[in-house]
Amino acid sequence: MNWRTPASPASATSPPATSWRRRVPLSPLAWLLLVSVAVHGALWAACRLAFRDARPKLFLLGDSGIGNYRLAPGQGLHDALQARRTDWAVTNWAEPGATPLDYFLQFGRGQRLAGAPQQVILAISPDLFAESAPAPEPVHGGELSFWPQGPATTPHRLDEDGANLRWLPCDAAGRDFAEHLTRREHTIALVQQASLPLVGYLDALRSAWLAWVQWPYERRALAQAGPERRRAIEQSAATYGRELAGLRLGDDREFATRPRSLQLAATLDAIHRSGVPTLTVVLPFANPELMARVASPAALANRDLLVQRLRQWLADRREPTVDLNTQEDLSHFRDDQWDDRAHLKSPTAMAYIATRIDGTRGAWKVAP
Repeated sequence: MNWRTPASPASATSPPATSWRRRVPLSPLAWLLLVSVAVHGALWAACRLAFRDARPKLFLLGDSGIGNYRLAPGQGLHDALQARRTDWAVTNWAEPGATPLDYFLQFGRGQRLAGAPQQVILAISPDLFAESAPAPEPVHGGELSFWPQGPATTPHRLDEDGANLRWLPCDAAGRDFAEHLTRREHTIALVQQASLPLVGYLDALRSAWLAWVQWPYERRALAQAGPERRRAIEQSAATYGRELAGLRLGDDREFATRPRSLQLAATLDAIHRSGVPTLTVVLPFANPELMARVASPAALANRDLLVQRLRQWLADRREPTVDLNTQEDLSHFRDDQWDDRAHLKSPTAMAYIATRIDGTRGAWKVAP
Protein backbone atom coordinates (compact mmCIF):
# COMPACT_ATOMS: atom_id res chain seq x y z
CA MET A 1 0.00 0.00 0.00
CA ASN A 2 1.04 3.54 -0.70
CA TRP A 3 0.59 5.56 2.39
CA ARG A 4 0.48 9.36 1.79
CA THR A 5 0.28 11.93 4.52
CA PRO A 6 -2.44 14.38 3.67
CA ALA A 7 -1.35 17.99 3.27
CA SER A 8 -2.34 20.34 6.04
CA PRO A 9 -4.70 23.17 5.15
CA ALA A 10 -2.03 25.76 5.89
CA SER A 11 0.52 24.15 3.61
CA ALA A 12 -2.03 23.73 0.90
CA THR A 13 -2.86 27.42 0.74
CA SER A 14 0.51 29.10 1.49
CA PRO A 15 2.71 30.21 -1.43
CA PRO A 16 6.04 28.55 -1.99
CA ALA A 17 8.88 29.91 0.12
CA THR A 18 10.92 32.60 -1.66
CA SER A 19 13.83 34.79 -0.61
CA TRP A 20 13.35 38.46 0.28
CA ARG A 21 15.41 39.45 -2.74
CA ARG A 22 13.05 37.55 -5.08
CA ARG A 23 9.97 39.03 -3.44
CA VAL A 24 11.41 42.59 -3.72
CA PRO A 25 13.28 42.61 -7.00
CA LEU A 26 15.82 45.45 -7.42
CA SER A 27 17.83 46.22 -10.49
CA PRO A 28 21.61 46.64 -10.26
CA LEU A 29 21.16 50.40 -10.70
CA ALA A 30 18.78 50.54 -7.74
CA TRP A 31 21.25 48.61 -5.61
CA LEU A 32 24.00 51.02 -6.66
CA LEU A 33 21.86 54.01 -5.69
CA LEU A 34 21.07 52.48 -2.31
CA VAL A 35 24.75 51.82 -1.66
CA SER A 36 25.64 55.39 -2.73
CA VAL A 37 23.06 56.89 -0.38
CA ALA A 38 24.28 54.66 2.46
CA VAL A 39 27.93 55.62 1.87
CA HIS A 40 27.02 59.30 1.66
CA GLY A 41 25.06 59.09 4.91
CA ALA A 42 27.90 57.30 6.67
CA LEU A 43 30.47 59.85 5.49
CA TRP A 44 28.25 62.77 6.46
CA ALA A 45 27.77 61.31 9.94
CA ALA A 46 31.53 60.73 10.20
CA CYS A 47 32.19 64.37 9.23
CA ARG A 48 29.77 65.67 11.84
CA LEU A 49 31.42 63.49 14.46
CA ALA A 50 34.90 64.57 13.36
CA PHE A 51 33.98 68.26 13.55
CA ARG A 52 31.96 67.90 16.75
CA ASP A 53 33.40 70.44 19.15
CA ALA A 54 31.91 72.42 22.02
CA ARG A 55 34.04 75.43 21.06
CA PRO A 56 32.71 78.11 18.66
CA LYS A 57 33.73 77.60 15.04
CA LEU A 58 35.97 79.86 12.97
CA PHE A 59 36.10 79.27 9.18
CA LEU A 60 38.93 80.35 6.88
CA LEU A 61 37.88 80.95 3.25
CA GLY A 62 40.19 81.67 0.35
CA ASP A 63 42.29 80.30 -2.49
CA SER A 64 45.80 78.86 -2.80
CA GLY A 65 47.15 81.81 -0.83
CA ILE A 66 46.20 79.93 2.36
CA GLY A 67 45.24 76.50 1.01
CA ASN A 68 47.89 74.71 -1.07
CA TYR A 69 50.43 71.90 -1.01
CA ARG A 70 53.42 74.04 -0.08
CA LEU A 71 52.65 74.01 3.63
CA ALA A 72 52.69 70.61 5.33
CA PRO A 73 50.10 69.65 7.97
CA GLY A 74 50.70 71.72 11.09
CA GLN A 75 52.28 74.63 9.17
CA GLY A 76 49.23 76.37 7.68
CA LEU A 77 47.52 79.60 8.68
CA HIS A 78 44.72 77.69 10.39
CA ASP A 79 47.27 75.79 12.47
CA ALA A 80 49.01 79.00 13.55
CA LEU A 81 45.69 80.66 14.32
CA GLN A 82 44.45 77.63 16.25
CA ALA A 83 47.56 77.80 18.43
CA ARG A 84 46.62 81.36 19.39
CA ARG A 85 42.89 80.85 19.72
CA THR A 86 42.65 77.63 21.64
CA ASP A 87 39.13 78.54 22.74
CA TRP A 88 37.97 78.35 19.08
CA ALA A 89 37.78 75.48 16.59
CA VAL A 90 39.53 76.75 13.44
CA THR A 91 38.92 75.06 10.07
CA ASN A 92 40.42 75.97 6.69
CA TRP A 93 38.02 75.51 3.74
CA ALA A 94 40.18 77.32 1.16
CA GLU A 95 40.63 75.73 -2.27
CA PRO A 96 43.34 76.38 -4.89
CA GLY A 97 42.03 78.34 -7.85
CA ALA A 98 38.98 79.70 -6.04
CA THR A 99 37.57 83.15 -6.83
CA PRO A 100 35.69 85.38 -4.36
CA LEU A 101 32.46 83.84 -5.61
CA ASP A 102 33.64 80.38 -4.59
CA TYR A 103 34.27 81.60 -1.04
CA PHE A 104 30.55 81.59 -0.28
CA LEU A 105 30.28 78.02 -1.54
CA GLN A 106 33.19 77.11 0.74
CA PHE A 107 31.16 78.71 3.53
CA GLY A 108 28.18 76.54 2.55
CA ARG A 109 30.33 73.41 2.45
CA GLY A 110 31.62 74.12 5.92
CA GLN A 111 28.10 74.69 7.21
CA ARG A 112 26.91 71.40 5.72
CA LEU A 113 29.80 69.29 7.00
CA ALA A 114 30.87 70.96 10.25
CA GLY A 115 27.94 73.11 11.34
CA ALA A 116 27.34 76.86 11.41
CA PRO A 117 30.40 79.00 12.27
CA GLN A 118 30.46 81.93 14.68
CA GLN A 119 33.17 83.84 12.76
CA VAL A 120 34.56 83.82 9.21
CA ILE A 121 37.87 85.06 7.81
CA LEU A 122 38.18 85.74 4.08
CA ALA A 123 41.79 85.80 2.85
CA ILE A 124 42.10 87.61 -0.48
CA SER A 125 44.99 88.79 -2.61
CA PRO A 126 44.96 92.02 -4.63
CA ASP A 127 46.26 89.83 -7.45
CA LEU A 128 42.66 88.64 -7.96
CA PHE A 129 41.68 92.12 -9.11
CA ALA A 130 44.61 92.63 -11.48
CA GLU A 131 42.57 92.51 -14.66
CA SER A 132 41.67 95.11 -17.21
CA ALA A 133 38.05 95.40 -18.32
CA PRO A 134 37.91 93.16 -21.44
CA ALA A 135 35.58 93.34 -24.39
CA PRO A 136 32.09 91.86 -23.88
CA GLU A 137 31.94 88.08 -24.18
CA PRO A 138 29.01 85.68 -23.96
CA VAL A 139 28.42 83.77 -20.75
CA HIS A 140 28.87 80.02 -21.05
CA GLY A 141 29.90 76.93 -19.12
CA GLY A 142 30.06 77.35 -15.36
CA GLU A 143 30.34 81.14 -15.52
CA LEU A 144 28.27 83.65 -13.62
CA SER A 145 26.47 86.96 -14.11
CA PHE A 146 27.77 89.67 -11.84
CA TRP A 147 27.15 92.97 -13.63
CA PRO A 148 24.47 95.25 -12.12
CA GLN A 149 22.96 95.96 -15.55
CA GLY A 150 22.12 92.32 -16.22
CA PRO A 151 23.97 89.39 -17.82
CA ALA A 152 27.72 89.39 -17.32
CA THR A 153 29.97 90.69 -20.05
CA THR A 154 33.04 89.17 -18.38
CA PRO A 155 32.93 85.40 -17.76
CA HIS A 156 34.08 84.13 -14.38
CA ARG A 157 34.33 80.41 -13.93
CA LEU A 158 33.36 78.58 -10.78
CA ASP A 159 35.69 76.15 -9.08
CA GLU A 160 35.23 72.54 -10.27
CA ASP A 161 33.34 73.92 -13.31
CA GLY A 162 30.30 74.63 -11.17
CA ALA A 163 30.15 71.30 -9.34
CA ASN A 164 30.72 73.16 -6.06
CA LEU A 165 27.22 74.65 -6.44
CA ARG A 166 26.17 71.51 -4.57
CA TRP A 167 27.17 73.42 -1.42
CA LEU A 168 24.91 76.41 -2.09
CA PRO A 169 22.97 76.92 1.17
CA CYS A 170 19.20 76.54 1.00
CA ASP A 171 18.52 79.36 3.49
CA ALA A 172 17.69 83.03 2.92
CA ALA A 173 21.36 83.91 2.38
CA GLY A 174 21.67 81.20 -0.27
CA ARG A 175 18.52 82.41 -2.03
CA ASP A 176 19.83 85.97 -2.10
CA PHE A 177 23.14 84.74 -3.46
CA ALA A 178 21.37 82.67 -6.12
CA GLU A 179 19.82 85.84 -7.55
CA HIS A 180 23.23 86.56 -9.12
CA LEU A 181 23.29 83.24 -10.96
CA THR A 182 22.28 82.79 -14.56
CA ARG A 183 19.62 80.30 -15.60
CA ARG A 184 22.27 77.79 -16.50
CA GLU A 185 23.85 78.07 -13.06
CA HIS A 186 20.42 77.62 -11.47
CA THR A 187 20.10 74.37 -13.40
CA ILE A 188 23.59 73.25 -12.38
CA ALA A 189 22.85 74.07 -8.74
CA LEU A 190 19.56 72.13 -8.84
CA VAL A 191 21.19 69.06 -10.39
CA GLN A 192 24.15 69.16 -8.01
CA GLN A 193 21.93 69.58 -4.95
CA ALA A 194 19.68 66.71 -6.02
CA SER A 195 22.62 64.40 -6.74
CA LEU A 196 24.51 65.19 -3.52
CA PRO A 197 23.03 62.24 -1.55
CA LEU A 198 24.05 59.93 -4.40
CA VAL A 199 27.57 61.10 -5.24
CA GLY A 200 28.53 63.22 -2.24
CA TYR A 201 31.19 60.67 -1.32
CA LEU A 202 33.16 61.78 -4.40
CA ASP A 203 33.89 65.06 -2.61
CA ALA A 204 35.36 63.10 0.30
CA LEU A 205 37.46 61.01 -2.10
CA ARG A 206 38.74 64.16 -3.81
CA SER A 207 39.70 65.74 -0.49
CA ALA A 208 41.45 62.57 0.64
CA TRP A 209 43.36 62.33 -2.65
CA LEU A 210 44.60 65.92 -2.34
CA ALA A 211 45.60 65.62 1.32
CA TRP A 212 47.21 62.18 1.26
CA VAL A 213 48.47 61.67 -2.30
CA GLN A 214 48.73 64.70 -4.57
CA TRP A 215 49.92 67.37 -2.14
CA PRO A 216 52.58 65.19 -0.43
CA TYR A 217 53.88 64.25 -3.88
CA GLU A 218 54.05 67.92 -4.91
CA ARG A 219 55.81 68.86 -1.67
CA ARG A 220 58.47 66.20 -2.33
CA ALA A 221 58.91 67.49 -5.89
CA LEU A 222 59.25 71.05 -4.55
CA ALA A 223 61.92 69.97 -2.07
CA GLN A 224 63.91 68.28 -4.87
CA ALA A 225 63.60 71.14 -7.37
CA GLY A 226 66.84 72.53 -8.77
CA PRO A 227 67.94 76.05 -9.78
CA GLU A 228 66.11 75.79 -13.11
CA ARG A 229 62.80 76.10 -11.24
CA ARG A 230 63.95 79.38 -9.72
CA ARG A 231 64.88 80.71 -13.14
CA ALA A 232 61.46 79.73 -14.46
CA ILE A 233 59.79 81.52 -11.53
CA GLU A 234 61.73 84.72 -12.24
CA GLN A 235 60.86 84.57 -15.92
CA SER A 236 57.19 84.09 -15.04
CA ALA A 237 57.33 87.02 -12.60
CA ALA A 238 58.91 89.22 -15.27
CA THR A 239 56.11 88.31 -17.67
CA TYR A 240 53.56 89.11 -15.01
CA GLY A 241 55.29 92.43 -14.38
CA ARG A 242 54.88 93.40 -18.04
CA GLU A 243 51.19 92.53 -17.87
CA LEU A 244 50.83 94.52 -14.69
CA ALA A 245 52.50 97.53 -16.29
CA GLY A 246 49.86 97.51 -19.04
CA LEU A 247 46.95 97.17 -16.63
CA ARG A 248 44.24 99.79 -17.15
CA LEU A 249 43.01 101.01 -13.78
CA GLY A 250 40.20 103.50 -13.34
CA ASP A 251 39.04 105.35 -10.27
CA ASP A 252 37.41 103.95 -7.15
CA ARG A 253 33.98 103.88 -8.81
CA GLU A 254 35.32 101.79 -11.70
CA PHE A 255 36.99 99.39 -9.29
CA ALA A 256 33.68 98.86 -7.49
CA THR A 257 32.07 97.68 -10.75
CA ARG A 258 34.74 95.13 -11.63
CA PRO A 259 33.45 91.56 -11.75
CA ARG A 260 35.68 90.35 -8.92
CA SER A 261 34.62 93.30 -6.75
CA LEU A 262 30.97 92.45 -7.35
CA GLN A 263 31.64 88.79 -6.57
CA LEU A 264 33.36 89.62 -3.30
CA ALA A 265 30.54 92.02 -2.37
CA ALA A 266 27.95 89.30 -3.04
CA THR A 267 29.88 86.81 -0.91
CA LEU A 268 30.32 89.21 2.01
CA ASP A 269 26.68 90.28 1.87
CA ALA A 270 25.48 86.67 1.85
CA ILE A 271 27.63 85.73 4.84
CA HIS A 272 26.44 88.80 6.72
CA ARG A 273 22.86 87.82 5.87
CA SER A 274 23.60 84.53 7.66
CA GLY A 275 24.40 86.56 10.77
CA VAL A 276 28.09 85.59 10.86
CA PRO A 277 30.77 88.25 11.59
CA THR A 278 33.54 88.53 9.01
CA LEU A 279 37.12 89.74 8.84
CA THR A 280 38.83 90.35 5.49
CA VAL A 281 42.58 89.67 5.34
CA VAL A 282 44.35 91.28 2.38
CA LEU A 283 47.35 89.05 1.68
CA PRO A 284 50.64 90.46 0.35
CA PHE A 285 50.45 91.36 -3.33
CA ALA A 286 53.13 89.02 -4.70
CA ASN A 287 56.69 88.52 -3.50
CA PRO A 288 57.84 92.13 -2.94
CA GLU A 289 61.59 91.46 -3.27
CA LEU A 290 61.14 89.38 -6.43
CA MET A 291 58.86 91.96 -8.05
CA ALA A 292 61.30 94.76 -7.17
CA ARG A 293 64.03 92.88 -9.10
CA VAL A 294 62.13 91.93 -12.25
CA ALA A 295 59.27 94.45 -12.62
CA SER A 296 59.37 97.93 -14.11
CA PRO A 297 58.52 101.11 -12.17
CA ALA A 298 55.23 101.27 -14.08
CA ALA A 299 54.31 97.76 -12.92
CA LEU A 300 55.15 98.57 -9.30
CA ALA A 301 53.13 101.78 -9.51
CA ASN A 302 50.11 99.86 -10.80
CA ARG A 303 50.59 97.30 -8.02
CA ASP A 304 50.48 100.02 -5.37
CA LEU A 305 47.50 101.70 -7.03
CA LEU A 306 45.55 98.44 -7.14
CA VAL A 307 46.19 97.87 -3.44
CA GLN A 308 45.01 101.41 -2.76
CA ARG A 309 41.79 100.82 -4.75
CA LEU A 310 41.09 97.62 -2.82
CA ARG A 311 41.71 99.34 0.53
CA GLN A 312 39.31 102.13 -0.34
CA TRP A 313 36.65 99.69 -1.56
CA LEU A 314 36.80 97.77 1.71
CA ALA A 315 36.77 101.02 3.69
CA ASP A 316 33.69 102.25 1.81
CA ARG A 317 31.93 99.02 2.75
CA ARG A 318 33.14 99.38 6.36
CA GLU A 319 34.63 95.92 6.28
CA PRO A 320 37.02 95.11 9.17
CA THR A 321 40.33 94.46 7.45
CA VAL A 322 43.83 93.25 8.15
CA ASP A 323 45.96 94.74 5.35
CA LEU A 324 49.35 93.03 5.00
CA ASN A 325 50.59 95.33 2.24
CA THR A 326 51.98 98.12 4.41
CA GLN A 327 55.73 98.64 4.39
CA GLU A 328 56.00 97.38 7.96
CA ASP A 329 54.04 94.20 7.19
CA LEU A 330 55.86 93.48 3.93
CA SER A 331 59.18 93.51 5.75
CA HIS A 332 58.06 90.28 7.47
CA PHE A 333 57.70 88.43 4.13
CA ARG A 334 61.26 87.92 2.93
CA ASP A 335 62.18 86.45 -0.42
CA ASP A 336 63.19 83.09 1.09
CA GLN A 337 59.71 82.70 2.60
CA TRP A 338 58.10 82.59 -0.85
CA ASP A 339 57.93 79.61 -3.18
CA ASP A 340 57.14 81.69 -6.25
CA ARG A 341 55.64 85.06 -7.09
CA ALA A 342 52.32 84.48 -5.36
CA HIS A 343 52.63 81.69 -2.76
CA LEU A 344 54.19 81.72 0.68
CA LYS A 345 55.84 78.51 1.86
CA SER A 346 57.09 79.55 5.30
CA PRO A 347 55.36 78.59 8.58
CA THR A 348 56.99 81.72 10.05
CA ALA A 349 55.09 83.90 7.58
CA MET A 350 51.82 82.16 8.43
CA ALA A 351 52.54 82.64 12.14
CA TYR A 352 52.98 86.38 11.56
CA ILE A 353 49.65 86.59 9.68
CA ALA A 354 47.97 84.73 12.54
CA THR A 355 49.46 87.21 15.01
CA ARG A 356 48.03 90.12 13.02
CA ILE A 357 44.62 88.45 12.86
CA ASP A 358 44.67 87.65 16.55
CA GLY A 359 45.06 91.35 17.31
CA THR A 360 41.63 92.13 15.83
CA ARG A 361 39.46 90.44 18.46
CA GLY A 362 36.15 92.24 18.81
CA ALA A 363 36.53 94.26 15.57
CA TRP A 364 34.51 92.02 13.25
CA LYS A 365 31.60 93.03 11.06
CA VAL A 366 28.22 91.49 11.79
CA ALA A 367 25.03 91.49 9.77
CA PRO A 368 23.43 94.94 9.38
